[in-house]
Amino acid sequence: MAGDFAGQPYLDQLRPDRGWTVRVALFTAYSADPFAIGATLLAMTGRNGDAGSGNAADFAEAVERMRDKFKVIVQRGRLHRRSGLPKVTGVLDQFIVEQNYDEDWQSWHPKLALVGYEGPAGERSWRFWIGSRNLTPSRDLDLGLLIDGEVRRKKGSGPIPGISSIGERLAGLAQLADFPANAFADELGALTWRAPDDVRINSVALRIKGDSGASPLPGGTFDRIVAISPFLCPAFVKTMAEWGDKGTERILLTTVPAVRGLSGDAKALLKPMRLLALAPPEPEPEEIELDAGAGTSPPAGQNPNDDAEAEPPPISLHAKLFAFRTKSAVKVVMGSANATDRAWGGRNAEATVDFDAGPSIVAGIEAMLGSAMPIPAEIFSEPDISSVKDGGEFLDGVRRALVAHWPVSIDRTGQQFVLTATSPPKLGKHGIRLEASLITGQLAPWPVSGTTVDLGDIPLAWQTDLIQLRLSLGDDSCGWMQRVTVEPPIEAGRDRAAIARFLGIRSFYAWMRGLLDGDLGAPDGEPWDRHERGGNGRDSDEVRLDDLTLEDILTAWARDKAAFQRADARFETYITAILAHDDTLSAEDRNALKILQKIWAAARLTLMSPA
Repeated sequence: MAGDFAGQPYLDQLRPDRGWTVRVALFTAYSADPFAIGATLLAMTGRNGDAGSGNAADFAEAVERMRDKFKVIVQRGRLHRRSGLPKVTGVLDQFIVEQNYDEDWQSWHPKLALVGYEGPAGERSWRFWIGSRNLTPSRDLDLGLLIDGEVRRKKGSGPIPGISSIGERLAGLAQLADFPANAFADELGALTWRAPDDVRINSVALRIKGDSGASPLPGGTFDRIVAISPFLCPAFVKTMAEWGDKGTERILLTTVPAVRGLSGDAKALLKPMRLLALAPPEPEPEEIELDAGAGTSPPAGQNPNDDAEAEPPPISLHAKLFAFRTKSAVKVVMGSANATDRAWGGRNAEATVDFDAGPSIVAGIEAMLGSAMPIPAEIFSEPDISSVKDGGEFLDGVRRALVAHWPVSIDRTGQQFVLTATSPPKLGKHGIRLEASLITGQLAPWPVSGTTVDLGDIPLAWQTDLIQLRLSLGDDSCGWMQRVTVEPPIEAGRDRAAIARFLGIRSFYAWMRGLLDGDLGAPDGEPWDRHERGGNGRDSDEVRLDDLTLEDILTAWARDKAAFQRADARFETYITAILAHDDTLSAEDRNALKILQKIWAAARLTLMSPA
């Protein structure tokens, strides 16, 4: 929901402390949403409000500060398409790194955050988060663990096996010029890490394409095993059925649809377990992630879509956890991996943490179990669910095939953009319609036998390499966004052109005033994703010269010369961009900006000239 991000508590744990800044921030997720990416960007600059958003000026400053420092690594084809976002969303393309795992058999699925900070005296620290939450506005029940890293060793801190390897892999994927993978790993390896009370970390791991499979099962014998997973598959149910012995209590917290989706033989293996559920509503069609069981191809006669792993709707179970109790300890494995063979068999990319849990963690697990309802025994006698697909499921299969096997790019000639594919789209069924455009434009039909769609002339401010696509069949539809290659690349001034047209004069003045005031707090205003400038694109109120005056400039210089210099760098860049790219300016507004530009230039010349 615009202006209200359900992941705010998660981001509050990662935003920099007062006086600190973020040097680098790498996030991973299976799926992401433009609003959630914007909320994360704002949090990394300390400019997210109580609802998880900020205004237009906050968004502009966040883009400037985090350029070349922030990346979100996400499964290709899992950028959620949303309606109603402002065109400035196109600038988010630079922060997105897609992983093209073929979702018919595997997915990029880890949920991680690795953030480096710098303090006012140049000191450095890190925070590492691992869990089950995607970068979406979902209100699902998720789990996560936050770990603090510092150079100086403190009581209770120490090294964590695996964290340097994770950092090196993420930095290698992010390709940030100032943060090469080997240097990233070296810095992380030199830190000591402190976990929350009642958590003793044994290791963390990020398994990616090409790595061997793993198992959450530790060595030893256990008197109690708890598995929490919203998704199941027959192969892994068989694996879990072999854990423990006759004296082991086994508890599975899952969802009713996950159990109903199993074969009769797999359901029978669950009978000795205590089955609990937090029942979700039906999943959205565009949020389906498949799990085809063991191996790289389905067994003979088995539909590869039988074991459906779906991103559940809000207010539902999305946490993944395995807990094993011995006489002396409780060992926990938590992270992104579901109770599926796809997650543990070496196909998905997954991130997990292995730790020994104390009483408060155990109490939290018990609270989750206590909030669930028993799954009725009647579920075992229900007939197997038919493998016949409805329209939405069929469209999602076509979407997965297009994302993985249908390359699309953009040929650019000046401002003219043409979407180009290597072949016509394989839509798989007569009557399916495909539409595509830049996310800053209107969807246009893709010719059934065609390989190009002419998008026309696109002003620099609305140019982006993020495209949106939509499949339709009858009343069903499936939409998503993805990045494409643009040749030749978009010109370097795109961000400033886009933000200049987006802000309007009033938000520009608010931004400059905030910087002159020392950036102590975000000015009031509507959330960036709902920022409106009036029906014709102009600010709704007239702008007066006294909205930003010479007195403001001189006062800022006297109070904090560094704050003035930061504001000055933004001012000259963006007032020039607004005058060049905002064709909605009235003659009066344009004249007011030019007068302010002269006043500011005179102040700069006087204040910053050598004595």
